[in-house]
Amino acid sequence: MNRPEETGMSLIDTEQVQARMALVDEHVRCENRHDLEAVMATFGADARFDDEPWGDHRTDRAGVRSYYTDLLRALPDLVIEVIHRHAARDSIVLEVVIGGTHRGAWRGLPAAGSGFPCAVCTRSTPLTGWQASGSTMTARRSSSNWASSTSP
Repeated sequence: MNRPEETGMSLIDTEQVQARMALVDEHVRCENRHDLEAVMATFGADARFDDEPWGDHRTDRAGVRSYYTDLLRALPDLVIEVIHRHAARDSIVLEVVIGGTHRGAWRGLPAAGSGFPCAVCTRSTPLTGWQASGSTMTARRSSSNWASSTSP
């Protein structure tokens, strides 16, 4: 991370960004452990997850939990590799590659039993105090590539 004088942020801003980055890093570790309770603990009381390419907006804890339940059922060996991290005062952006084996239905696609990589950009923003919210911002084509790459 750059020094505060290089980014125009105060030392307090820099410390807040570092704390937020630590929360986002913990969130990804929890996803990679497939620990749903720990993933949910990284969201605030006003949890929200937006999967923009699919127009899927989960606006409460139950909705976010169901998203992750479905995802972990579809990809029981889910792995998220962080390629780049970008921090700003009001958001954390991760460029990641999601991998796993498509073993359960997802978005109307039947399990194909094959693996795939899917490049995704996500943004976390503050809600209550600072708790993670998720927003998947990737081209619809990337989501469609899942279907083509997992077809037998």
